[in-house]
Amino acid sequence: MQLEQLRQEIARIERRNIAFKASNSGHGGLADRGWQSGCAAIDDVLPHGQLAHDALHDFSTFRTRDTPAMDHFVLALLQRFLQTKEAGEIIWCQSHLNMREHGHPYGPGLKALGLAPERLLFVSLRKEHDLAFAMEESLRSGAVAAVIGEGAPIGFTASRRLSIACQEMAIPCLFLNTTNIYEASAAATRWRIAPAIGPPNAADLDGPGMAAWSVSLLRARGGRAHSGNPPWTVFWNDATYSFDLVSTAGNRALADRAQTRPTVRSAYPAGRIGKAV
Repeated sequence: MQLEQLRQEIARIERRNIAFKASNSGHGGLADRGWQSGCAAIDDVLPHGQLAHDALHDFSTFRTRDTPAMDHFVLALLQRFLQTKEAGEIIWCQSHLNMREHGHPYGPGLKALGLAPERLLFVSLRKEHDLAFAMEESLRSGAVAAVIGEGAPIGFTASRRLSIACQEMAIPCLFLNTTNIYEASAAATRWRIAPAIGPPNAADLDGPGMAAWSVSLLRARGGRAHSGNPPWTVFWNDATYSFDLVSTAGNRALADRAQTRPTVRSAYPAGRIGKAV
């Protein structure tokens, strides 16, 4: 009885009454409000085997120049999400400076990924510190399918407010950290993404190969974080619209191939999606 009262008090404080009722009813519970990457190795360590719809998810890179690769990974993950949610637009918030530095997703590249460009609405902000406010207001509008923010870290308090807004509105928020600065965050999951060498593309054997990433799950609330273990190397499968692991043997062969053909690899970095500037 005391344990149940404690749960109710926590739910009241965190404004998660609806989430607890849903999970206890057996219909529309926590396990039903999420989406998967399609890669069993990643999904197996996530809470309930999936990413929560009503949560903040944080992504970062090792180097700022890897931001396009991180964007590509998140867009692919977003394509998986949209398979579970057909209606609603995606709000992409950027500061004006960040948009100048990294651009925004390129329409034809989105179509190649299976995303309809008309579903993405871009918000350009004059000041970096307005980013968290724009993301929260977009979430609380309740008129969108998901919200993406791209820029410098927003701080723990702002991330906590975003997490609460996600829980109240049952809308996911994906934050892309484009700097090498890491701060405390209330995000349900935290990821670190880097470009990797992918398997060859059967449609273009002389090209750079399939888009691939080195993926580390640093934190997963309610799941099993992957930090301390070797990162997964995954690629985007255009046929199944899902992530697949790159085999270790294939990686060695591709690494040898990349060393013998440096001009192709340097001209077309693996894991990058076209971006308009």
